[in-house]
Amino acid sequence: MNFSGPNEAKQRQQTRTDPYSSKRVKIPANEIKNDRNMILNNIIKVFACPCEKLTGLSRISRTEAKLSKRDDFTLIEDMKYPCQLTISMKTDDKCREYTSKLVLNTCEERFDDGHYAFLCETADGESILIGSADRPYPTVTVTETHPENGKDSELNEVIVQWVSPQRPPKIVE
Repeated sequence: MNFSGPNEAKQRQQTRTDPYSSKRVKIPANEIKNDRNMILNNIIKVFACPCEKLTGLSRISRTEAKLSKRDDFTLIEDMKYPCQLTISMKTDDKCREYTSKLVLNTCEERFDDGHYAFLCETADGESILIGSADRPYPTVTVTETHPENGKDSELNEVIVQWVSPQRPPKIVE
């Protein structure tokens, strides 16, 4: 199809074929989805902080918290983007248990000296905190790779797993 210009293309995007009459009809304004309605959940930045330095965290609700001090969080450099974050919930004997699993690939090897909390930032600018200043702490597993093929990745795979009775909070300002 050839369009004469951008206005015609935009008009074409805001119409659809009516399945009953096979004619082009305009889409009502409340049904038009634009880029602002899309949610981009890709993790593009990960910050780490020792759990003992995680102060100023106050929960607002079951799913949200405020973090007054972000100075102790440092960006994990040389990381392969995007990272994978999964949050699952299971109920056992009427008790909820949330399991958060963060998988990232990086050159860094600094997670062997204590407990760390991780702040994951999405492409939309939301921040999710994995960990807390209190027990249970996240467990960090670092797998060092020495590939047999020179083309394979030599990055360390870091798996952060946190099991908690509370959902990892989204940080609000």
